[in-house]
Amino acid sequence: MVASPSITGPALHQGMGAGRGKQAMPWLPFQPERFLCDRQGCCKPASASRRGLQGEERLQQCSDTPGLQAANQLCRAWDEQGDVKQHPAPAGSLVSNVATTTTWLGGSCCVLRDCAPCFARRMPPKGKGKRKKGVKLHKKRNAAAESQAAATSRRAALEADRLQQHPVHWRDVAWQTRADTDGLRRRLWELEQALERAQDDKRDMHEEMTRQYQELQKQTAAHSQRLEAKVKSLQEQLATRLQESQHTQQTATKALAERDRTIAQLQGRMDIMQREYEKIFHDSLDLVLGKMAEARQHWEEEGTTICLEHKQLLQEFGLNPLEI
Repeated sequence: MVASPSITGPALHQGMGAGRGKQAMPWLPFQPERFLCDRQGCCKPASASRRGLQGEERLQQCSDTPGLQAANQLCRAWDEQGDVKQHPAPAGSLVSNVATTTTWLGGSCCVLRDCAPCFARRMPPKGKGKRKKGVKLHKKRNAAAESQAAATSRRAALEADRLQQHPVHWRDVAWQTRADTDGLRRRLWELEQALERAQDDKRDMHEEMTRQYQELQKQTAAHSQRLEAKVKSLQEQLATRLQESQHTQQTATKALAERDRTIAQLQGRMDIMQREYEKIFHDSLDLVLGKMAEARQHWEEEGTTICLEHKQLLQEFGLNPLEI
């Protein structure tokens, strides 16, 4: 059951009516069935056909949304107790926001009587009008007073029930709160333990990573030194090889030049020898040809002499040399 706030009308009237420069009007007894809610969630007088009153009550605009929620809860409680009138749901009201669609929902200010900018008061009766209208108004006011008295008695019964159930409710709330507190403390302790373990793991991980980083730095420095020494040695070897290559190239150049000079000298000598050999060959050939010519002439003369001698011999023996 939802407990309704117990704020009296004079207290609100003191806060609302003061400073207006007008005479404060007395507060009316609370009547939930006399008011409905408009589309903006604020209160206005119910129609005359439903409440049987004239429209002399006046309500100021209210926009207390939390109070409106509390009013909805209070109306549900009254509906469960059977103390609220059942009306058809008016068009544009806030009835559709609750579980039932036939329960009346008042505005937060007029149900709870705790909204500062909203107040309801009875306007002073106008001095004009017929006597018959005044009698009807008096009867209607009497009926309204009776309904207000019935509503007041119902509210008193609800308040008594609420006060009876209040200690049990708060005892249950205290037990539940204590249990929730113990659970939260246990949960907090578990979270603290988990946080400590996470911090320890993080610390161990950080130390391990630091150690690995330092070791890696040492290895990198040693490897860098080895590489620097190797590079220096290779540079020295390269310089030595370059010098040797230059010396070898110079030696080869000199050897090639010497070879070219030797070849040139030998070629010159060969040319000279060839010319000399040709001259000797030609001289020898001329000499041989001369001797062969002399020998030919000599042997021709000798052959002719021998032929004549043999011809004479044949003729002496009576032989004809032509027939032979």
